[in-house]
Amino acid sequence: MIKDLFYFPRLSYGVRAIWFRNFLYFKKSLLVSLLWGTIEPLFYLFAIGYGLGQFVGEIDGVSYFNFYLPGALCNTAMMVSLLEASYGSYYKMEHQKTYASILLSPISERDVVMGEMLWAASKAMLSVVLISLVSLFVVDFSQFVRLIETWPILFLICWMFSCLGMYLVSIAKSMESFTYAISGFAVPMSLFSGAYFPVESLPRWGEILTYFLPLTYGVKLVRGIYQESLIFSDWLGILGILVPGFFIGNIAIARIRRRLLS
Repeated sequence: MIKDLFYFPRLSYGVRAIWFRNFLYFKKSLLVSLLWGTIEPLFYLFAIGYGLGQFVGEIDGVSYFNFYLPGALCNTAMMVSLLEASYGSYYKMEHQKTYASILLSPISERDVVMGEMLWAASKAMLSVVLISLVSLFVVDFSQFVRLIETWPILFLICWMFSCLGMYLVSIAKSMESFTYAISGFAVPMSLFSGAYFPVESLPRWGEILTYFLPLTYGVKLVRGIYQESLIFSDWLGILGILVPGFFIGNIAIARIRRRLLS
């Protein structure tokens, strides 16, 4: 078990094959999938960032739209990757028996899980990129260039929550199990991670609690890059994304391997 915790992922042939299989299936429902992962976040972006922002004014010297945009991208990265990795992977494993069929080939259980996590992260990142492109209608080009600079951090957020989604698959007893995780953990985290308002506006004890939420570090990094306000110590927050993702991903791989072999 200790060895499993410290496994460093590799982009093996099996991982690439699983990713490409998902991509081929994704192409069949490309329009629906893109709408599902993009339209709802865009509604939030313009309704809250642009609509509510007219009444809020500025926060930390920037318009509320530009304050909220990084948070909206982080929320999209979290929710799309989490939903795809949890519901999508569980359905393929338990209902379609896709993984059982794949394991008849030389592809290993580890490759299956790694490929699914990489696919969920990639699909979420596609939604992030599309929302960034749509934001061009509101932000000027110089701000868009800074937005592009946030994409590596946003992909790490996608990866971390795809790992969490696969961990949920490893412990789920039914599809309904994910409802509790999404409603009881992911949604509150999206509200209190600094996406909608600075965490400093919370009571001191509430602010401290937000730093137990990995999305808080993602929002802080993405917003800091976008607003060019990061200081060197802020980059330590990247550990708040990498460390949970690394260990949760390895635990998910170990547990699903045992589940597939049982």
